[in-house]
Amino acid sequence: MINYSQLLGDGFSEFDSAFNSIQNTLNGVGKTIDKAIEKVNIPMNIYKNVDGSQVIEIAAVGLKKEDIKITIKSENGNSYLYIKSTVPEKTDEQKAAEEKRVYSVRKIKNLADLDVRIWLPATLDLKNIKRSLELGLLTITIPAKEEAQPIELTID
Repeated sequence: MINYSQLLGDGFSEFDSAFNSIQNTLNGVGKTIDKAIEKVNIPMNIYKNVDGSQVIEIAAVGLKKEDIKITIKSENGNSYLYIKSTVPEKTDEQKAAEEKRVYSVRKIKNLADLDVRIWLPATLDLKNIKRSLELGLLTITIPAKEEAQPIELTID
C-alpha cells in the first residue's frame, strides 16, 4: 500500500488511514464476489408441456456436442438425468493468460464445471429422448409414456 504521509509529509497520515481502510474494504468485496460467482448456477429451464413431455433447456455457450455427456441412471427406484461437460483441462499457458485478466464486475461461470443432476418422473418415456444443441442452448425433450398422457373425458 502507498504511504502518502511518507511521500507528502506528516499532514497526510489521516488520508493514509482512510485510503488504506477503503482499499481493504474493496479487496474484501472482491473476494466476496469471487466466492459468490463460484456458486452461480448455469442458467436452466425445466418445464412440462401440455402433452406431459418434459423439456430441459441449459445454457451451453461455447460447448460442442462432443463436450457434453448425458447419462440416465436409476438410483433407489428413481431415475436421474446427469449432464456433465467434458471439456479438456486448460493448458498452463491458458491458465496463466486467464490469471492475468482483470474482471471489473464478474466472470462468467466456467462451463467446464457443468454438472447437473435432474430427477425424472416415472411418467416419462426414457427410451425416446430428443437432444439438440443449437446456438449455445442444449435442449432435451423427454416425451410422456402413452399411459401417462392426459385423457379427456366427456360427461354423459
